[in-house]
Amino acid sequence: MLTERFIPVSLEIPTGKYVDSRPEIATHNATAVSIDATQADLNYFGQIKNNTIILIDSPAKVTQGTKVIFSEDEKYEIGKIRTCENVAGETIAYRCTVV
Repeated sequence: MLTERFIPVSLEIPTGKYVDSRPEIATHNATAVSIDATQADLNYFGQIKNNTIILIDSPAKVTQGTKVIFSEDEKYEIGKIRTCENVAGETIAYRCTVV
């Protein structure tokens, strides 16, 4: 199953506040999995997009601009976010694309 591939990560989420002209960052622990994806756009001839999709399971709300840190060498900044919900409407994960 996909849930077995989730590993511990660190999230740096901007709070929207500024301290000494720098954005304030809140650090949270979460689990995530990184998936490389290729998409062929049918509207334009020959256009192929390569991107990375990250599924994040976090108690904190993930916002645009969040940085996901898998290791010191592997860091991603989140661009678009989709919320994954169960039938009851509870958020269970976030599907994010990388900037």
